[in-house]
Amino acid sequence: MDKSAVTEGLIMIKINYDNCINLEHLEITDLIKPEALQKFQDSFSVGTNCAGVVIDRNGKNITTASNYCKYCLYYVRSAKNGEALCSQSHKFFAQEALRLNRIYIGKCHAGITEFAVPIKAAGEYLGAFVGGQFVTEKIREAEVRELAQELDVDYHKLLESKKELRRVDKKYIESVSHLVNT
Repeated sequence: MDKSAVTEGLIMIKINYDNCINLEHLEITDLIKPEALQKFQDSFSVGTNCAGVVIDRNGKNITTASNYCKYCLYYVRSAKNGEALCSQSHKFFAQEALRLNRIYIGKCHAGITEFAVPIKAAGEYLGAFVGGQFVTEKIREAEVRELAQELDVDYHKLLESKKELRRVDKKYIESVSHLVNT
């Protein structure tokens, strides 16, 4: 039978019958205040010029996204089903990082490069830090046109905003992702 630490009627940490923390119910915010996560994320994003967000084990945002680019914020995420597609990408990246037990780097559904770093406590997966929003290769206009049709957004505005994305080498992405992973 589980006991729970309760504060003002909210279950915070489940405790097993043997007075051990039930890791299956542990959340990132049980260990780190959301404000502290946000402060770290904001500082990281400014220092690396990299977007970032912390998600829980179910793929839901814990923090407010930092340093999101115009391409994502105003065109992709604001489209009819854009937010859902972005959330699916973040969750997929986090699951791949967990499966591989290392940082995962790849292209999201909108064709930009991002990374995920799993967050664990005592080996239990709690969520992930997802960052990036970079371009690592030449922009393929056909891909942008296809995405614009899928999202029902203006192709020319989407293409122009993608051209504004920071183009970096994959080694840069590996370096900034390792900052989070330490």
